[in-house]
Amino acid sequence: MSIAETATVATSAVAQDVIAAVRAAEMDLLSSDTRHDARRVRSLLHPDFREIGRSGRMWTRSDVLIELLEEPTRTTPETDDWAFEHLAPTIVLATYRVAGPQGGSRHSSIWDVSEPEPALRFHQGTRFTEGSP
Repeated sequence: MSIAETATVATSAVAQDVIAAVRAAEMDLLSSDTRHDARRVRSLLHPDFREIGRSGRMWTRSDVLIELLEEPTRTTPETDDWAFEHLAPTIVLATYRVAGPQGGSRHSSIWDVSEPEPALRFHQGTRFTEGSP
């Protein structure tokens, strides 16, 4: 195997590890156990985190921390249609679909992966009606 091929394989393995860490962090944020743990949520949300919720409301990190502590316990929603893209060496875009009791929604998240644990910089959820792709 050439040096270039070895570097590509090593980069691919690192990329897969990063994607696995981002997906695990994203799934953590969907879990009520995590959502009720302010310390854990704080560790997952970047200090400059912003979210545009399914309702269109803009949320800050502080808003989310307060809101999640008051959220009723719920079943972790089912997800599918996951896709990941490196936008820059330390920035990953994750997109996926959620199915839940309130209907379906598509989500996009931008993760900073410059530290050992990914940090969510931006998130947006958009509702869709059944039958939408």
